[in-house]
Amino acid sequence: FRFPPGYAVLFQAAPGAASLELAAFSPWYNPAARGDTPMASAERWGGIAMRGDVRVLGGLDVRGLELGAVPLPGGGVALTGMVPVPPLEAGIFRVAAADGGPMRFAVTPEGMRLVDGAVLTIAGTPLRAGRGAAPAGGDGIALAGLQLAGDGSFRAALPEKMRLVLGGLEVTGLTGATLVRGSDGVMRLEFGGRLGGGDFPTWEVAGTLSSGGAVDVGGRLAAGTVMGFPLGGLETRLEGSLSGGVR
Repeated sequence: FRFPPGYAVLFQAAPGAASLELAAFSPWYNPAARGDTPMASAERWGGIAMRGDVRVLGGLDVRGLELGAVPLPGGGVALTGMVPVPPLEAGIFRVAAADGGPMRFAVTPEGMRLVDGAVLTIAGTPLRAGRGAAPAGGDGIALAGLQLAGDGSFRAALPEKMRLVLGGLEVTGLTGATLVRGSDGVMRLEFGGRLGGGDFPTWEVAGTLSSGGAVDVGGRLAAGTVMGFPLGGLETRLEGSLSGGVR
């Protein structure tokens, strides 16, 4: 048995695994079969299921993992089931369950859907997004609606009302802050908002924070004053490294 091409990044046979078992049952093959696992359900109601030692996203070996296999109308096979996924890490970014361990995902024809929630942390930097956004006793931003595509990529929206501090200047009113993971496993944080502080005018900005801590921000000054002189319609781009944190 080989995993369908659409799941080749998500699942591989665990090192040393002798084989993966694939079973097909006719309808009502064994109504007395017990359990709610994919293999037991297929044996009871009819269907296809697999069982074996599987490595998930190249980082967690799951012994005796069971997945259902559903034939697709246009050909091919979709997998179903519940799978633990190891923490996803790339440079300064880490996405994990609230307790820091594996997350629980439901396998769907579109990939894997987060079931219990996850928390984003950035290199140990305290994160805040309003009351109740972080788990009790933890520093992180709660993520919801996370969907891993078959190649391991995702786009996850972050809560609003976060603040990003860059070299003493604060980005407020964040809009559309999104954590992005590519098929290569690299992550970045995309954001937009208003940058200003002290005697500096306020700029409308949009930028990215890379997994290496590099910040790339583009901004436009709609209207403001510097040393008493009115300014407007200016555009600029700032580059640097993370300083201060995200909260």
